[in-house]
Amino acid sequence: MKRFLALILALILLGGWFWRHELLERYALLFCIDTAQRGADAILVLGGNKSSRLPHAISLLKAGYAPLLLVTEVKRYSNQTFDGLLRHESDEVVHILSSLHLPHHLIPSLKGGATSTYDEAYDFFAYAKDSNIRSIIIVTDAFHTRRALGAFLKVQRRLQEEKIQIQISPAPNTHFNEKDWYLTEAGLQAYILEGIKTFLYLITSQNLPLIKER
Repeated sequence: MKRFLALILALILLGGWFWRHELLERYALLFCIDTAQRGADAILVLGGNKSSRLPHAISLLKAGYAPLLLVTEVKRYSNQTFDGLLRHESDEVVHILSSLHLPHHLIPSLKGGATSTYDEAYDFFAYAKDSNIRSIIIVTDAFHTRRALGAFLKVQRRLQEEKIQIQISPAPNTHFNEKDWYLTEAGLQAYILEGIKTFLYLITSQNLPLIKER
């Protein structure tokens, strides 16, 4: 019996190694969702990686998916701007959009700067109460789309804001994608951590108290 189980295990491991590329790609695809359609009221750019998210959001705007870009206000840390020598992330995005003369609004934070996707969701719905926005397209990295959409839908149900339609669009990453993420350090970090974060987001609809915000 032990030999039989060892043989089965060996076959499983051999099969996993033989089909490792397909399995790893399928794992990555679990996190990616694309539901964006033309006709939304605004495109919401989540904070965290402006080098990939902002160009994609601009391309959607120019392609007619929505007439307005919304930018979330992320937490301000003095060490990230070298005591004011560099622009804060949200300020930099606003500066770029202003320089390109593209229509945009900065969504004010409810707590002095968002530190999570849940924060950004609560900030958006608070902003939407005083606007005419009834449909948005969220733009974030491909590996973050499933968790981001899930977080916004959870907050939407909690706040009973079902009248707003939420879509999402994945921004391509220039360093890795679903086919080769495991060949780069950045890709490994992104997709392995995303699995953990997705699990944590499944059990709550707000920031977990065990995770320190800083």
